[in-house]
Amino acid sequence: MKYRVVGWTDPTDEYVEYEEPSEGATNAIIDDIRANGYLFTGMDHQGCANCVPVLNDGKMRIYSDREFGDLMAEAHNGGSYLEFAFGFYDELDGGHTPPDKKHFYIENFTPEDISENFELEISARELKRARTKKEIRIDDDEALRYIDKGDYVSIKCGEVSEKYKVLSAYRRKDLSEEELSRFFIRGDSTLRDKFINAKTLIIIELE
Repeated sequence: MKYRVVGWTDPTDEYVEYEEPSEGATNAIIDDIRANGYLFTGMDHQGCANCVPVLNDGKMRIYSDREFGDLMAEAHNGGSYLEFAFGFYDELDGGHTPPDKKHFYIENFTPEDISENFELEISARELKRARTKKEIRIDDDEALRYIDKGDYVSIKCGEVSEKYKVLSAYRRKDLSEEELSRFFIRGDSTLRDKFINAKTLIIIELE
């Protein structure tokens, strides 16, 4: 998606439609926070004016305190979500810089065509996966940072070219389901280094 943040509103704004946050939309919000130097907490996001982002699809995204803490931590290049999730702006180190001068007004908004077509070179194995399982798994790529439901992928394998609509896209470490379960659910610390060093895949589910 050709996502960009077009303004910020209040969590109780009844005139702006809500959309469940996706990775692509979240990445666009992170980039906007980083570019503008915004700094505020998850509690600000949940309860204060002009702390809820609206994207150029005309819809707001709302996160939990912890989710927004993670988002803000990534925008500021690391740290724990705890630094950014709880408390209000006056408890933050580094000050408070909300986007209070960029309030979103729905009456001034013109919807944009934001869907994209991504061209991907894939292996024969991934072509088979696309045809049989309706998904592809490839190394993560910065060019796919905003890919989301409603986009298209034109995949090419040798002389074969096919086009699919995207149903969803998400990232995960290149580990087995058992290893991911052991690490996240059972807290197996022996997998920590393997998890850190594993490459990141993007899984694109196809219509």
